[in-house]
Amino acid sequence: MKELLCYSIGTINIQSIFDLTECVNLLNAEFSNNEINEVSPYYIEIVDSSLWSDTYLNHYTRRFVNPKTKHEKWHYGQNCIEKYLGCTILQETNHYYIYVFDDVLMYSILRNIISEILRSRILKTSVIAIHAALVSKENQYKIIVGSKNSGKTSSVLYAYRNNWTIHTDELLGIDPNGCIVCMQRCPALAENTLKQYFAGYEKYQVANIYNITNHIQKRLLHIPMGAVNADYNNIEQIIALPHSANQFFMPGYEQRILQYNTILGEQKQMDVRPFFNSLVKKAIGVPICNLCGYIL
Repeated sequence: MKELLCYSIGTINIQSIFDLTECVNLLNAEFSNNEINEVSPYYIEIVDSSLWSDTYLNHYTRRFVNPKTKHEKWHYGQNCIEKYLGCTILQETNHYYIYVFDDVLMYSILRNIISEILRSRILKTSVIAIHAALVSKENQYKIIVGSKNSGKTSSVLYAYRNNWTIHTDELLGIDPNGCIVCMQRCPALAENTLKQYFAGYEKYQVANIYNITNHIQKRLLHIPMGAVNADYNNIEQIIALPHSANQFFMPGYEQRILQYNTILGEQKQMDVRPFFNSLVKKAIGVPICNLCGYIL
């Protein structure tokens, strides 16, 4: 068996059959604002796909399958196996075993795992979390929330070009004291979208990455992100975006979009209703074609 090379990203320890020096350096830079040295230790082992056997699925139950992309999720207690066209990932508590054919997808695989570890950390300290972007200008904070393909990341880049500070385009949590904490990572978009919404993106590009589900290439951009020194009372407005293919709103759509993207945190001793009801009152539906009237 090939000797494994050792790396670390904060408290996340990696052993790999591939040389991941450049990949790990870039990941350390991308997640440097997330106090990654304070998460519990995790261990990731990356080995050749030939070592995988479907007998590992014994006792597991398939909970999800996408016939188009061949993505599958299998569960056994707290353990999880995810199968993709290019790799298989086995998670057992704080250990990950990655069975992969080559290193083309390694950045995206590790990026997804680190993101999930950081999400879990935010959920542990939060009453609620929202899968959304957070931007600010002159201590006025706006949340941008939307379903997949709604233009959330494109809206963040538009805000950045109009001198707004970006705090996250991925996840924010609200702790029991009402304080906001964000998970920060680099935005990633397909090149044709960037050409349409973010001219001059090339000077921000740091890498090309591939979606592990559909293998579509995206451009990873290094956009500076600011620290958050605010609580949920500082949130002036929540902009709810419809799907990019449907720019019409039904009554109450913005509340449904916010609810769909809200996750209950693990601080269950708190009543979440005051937090959520306060946010709902600030939600408005805005088609992306009209966004410039709200972020200037």
